[in-house]
Amino acid sequence: MKQAQDTAFLDSPIEITIIRDGRPLMNQTFQHSPIQIGRVLDNDIVLPFDSVSRFHCELRFENKKWTLVDLKSMNGMKVNGQQVASATFETGGEFDVKPVTIRFQVKLPHPLPSAPMMSPSQLQVLSHQVMRLWLGPMSAHSEGSPKANDSTMSAANRSSQPAGQFPPLRRRLPLIAQCSISMA
Repeated sequence: MKQAQDTAFLDSPIEITIIRDGRPLMNQTFQHSPIQIGRVLDNDIVLPFDSVSRFHCELRFENKKWTLVDLKSMNGMKVNGQQVASATFETGGEFDVKPVTIRFQVKLPHPLPSAPMMSPSQLQVLSHQVMRLWLGPMSAHSEGSPKANDSTMSAANRSSQPAGQFPPLRRRLPLIAQCSISMA
């Protein structure tokens, strides 16, 4: 019968792979400790082999390390080819429960890339620079000319605008709005 123990939830999940004859049979991720391994369905990992005891062994997360403990199994387990009653691992390891090898690894969270920190004044300068790029040079000629204000202007006419002039503000506003929404 499975012993009643306190279940602890882990900050980082643990990935366990069951290997037989060099081929992975199963890959499973757990977010709790202990993880019990054995032949019957009451275990977290079920190994349906006659050489595996009903409740064979378990992995426990204790004192920031993983401990593998034999639960008085008939055939025991091996770490690095040596029969052991228990073994301790840092963030992963491998052990044998005849006829399989069990490999486990703590899945460490990937740190987010850190962006350089900017002061509020630097952000304000940057936002003004971005707005100037979006708005372009503002002159009476670019906003007031009928040719520049024509929203149906053809691509050929738009490409013939003098360098440094941008389409009128009313056609750029949707882009500016999208930019400010995505920056928030």
